[in-house]
Amino acid sequence: MATFTERMITMKRITAVIVIIAAVTFCASAMCDELTTSLAALISSELTASLTPTSDAWASFMLSQNVAVTDVSDTTATAGVMAWNPGGTNETGEMTLEGIVENVFTPVTGSITYSVDELGDLSVFGVDAFRRNIVTAASRAKSAFDSPRVRIAIAAQLFPEVYAQQGGYTSAFRKFCSQYLYMFPQYVLEAALLTQRPTIMSVEEGPRALKMSLERVNTNIMSRNAYLAAYESLKNVDKANAYTREQLQSILSNSFVQSAADLTDEYFTVDGEMYIDMNRILTNDLTTQSFTDYARLLQSAFEEKLNTLEIAVRYLPDYPVRNQPESGVIKGPVSGTHVVFKAPDDGYGRIVTLKNPETGEGVLSVFMRSGASIDAYIPSGKYQLEYAKGDEWYGDIKRFGEDAAYASSIVTIEILNSDKYHVISFDPDGAYGNDSVKIPMKSNEYVEP
Repeated sequence: MATFTERMITMKRITAVIVIIAAVTFCASAMCDELTTSLAALISSELTASLTPTSDAWASFMLSQNVAVTDVSDTTATAGVMAWNPGGTNETGEMTLEGIVENVFTPVTGSITYSVDELGDLSVFGVDAFRRNIVTAASRAKSAFDSPRVRIAIAAQLFPEVYAQQGGYTSAFRKFCSQYLYMFPQYVLEAALLTQRPTIMSVEEGPRALKMSLERVNTNIMSRNAYLAAYESLKNVDKANAYTREQLQSILSNSFVQSAADLTDEYFTVDGEMYIDMNRILTNDLTTQSFTDYARLLQSAFEEKLNTLEIAVRYLPDYPVRNQPESGVIKGPVSGTHVVFKAPDDGYGRIVTLKNPETGEGVLSVFMRSGASIDAYIPSGKYQLEYAKGDEWYGDIKRFGEDAAYASSIVTIEILNSDKYHVISFDPDGAYGNDSVKIPMKSNEYVEP
């Protein structure tokens, strides 16, 4: 039986052998990595040696790709590059960008033989056949990218639908916005998508320079329409002249997007183009320099109109003139004695109110445009009549403004029970510009307005 000392000596020898084996394995692995790297560099060099400025763009691009070397043996290896074929050209139905990305990574390969001479110089054989495989694959990839399904799939990602049919934004638009929101507010991105239309995609310059032709809108026309719509809406708002820049920006941005959405075909007259780098799309980067430049134009046009709007609203009156309300009952019961209010056709609007003389509470109020006739109902009893009239309307707060005529009855008006009705008419020839009010009592016969 071995002594403790002998066992320790044996263990040390085993450990030394393991260390030597590990070192040899490490060196072999390092040498293999170095060989693989050298093979890839030499093959790449030979692939690109035949390229000229007149070479086909797709073949030039694919021959210039990084070569991957695998399955290295003592004398052979497999070389490969991305085939860049999106696939799906013989299929039907919608194609997705995800499907394109998945397919283009499929490799085109070639079998390579190599040797190392006594000086350590490396030589490779079979590169010409590999080159022919790549050139053939490049032609197929070019044709595939030129197919309608592939072009539509790319355009759908770079110009996604903004609004979903059921309302709200599409998921494609949200994904698109996530790529640009650090540069532009969402309303600019919405407007930029709504005012561009992709037409034809050219693939002649290779996968890193696909050229999309675009129809665009003149940004000055669109921003002008947005400004006019925003200004017209503010003209009818009380104290719009005190709005902050942030409030005006919110109003104009809504108008900006709506104006973009309302544009019809005749506005899409400006030609544009976009270069698409599929290398960036493979990394899920949907941004392009063309879209960025166009969005900057829109943002600049928006800022210019916002500055103009901010100046223009300061000159608006606190209470602007607006259209008079439609004739009708403002407040009142739906049953009681029938009362017909009749206004003369004199160009004035009138607000008439019947109040409880004891509490001062308004029981019935009507608005009458010039020449209007209104049917209303009120419980029988005594009331005080008040009215205001004017030819310009400034809204619910200022009503007819400072030039209005205001009056109230000195004595109370008695409304009889519901088997009677009254016609209350206004004569514009009263003293001091006021109306004289006539309230004859009638039977319960229906009165034509």
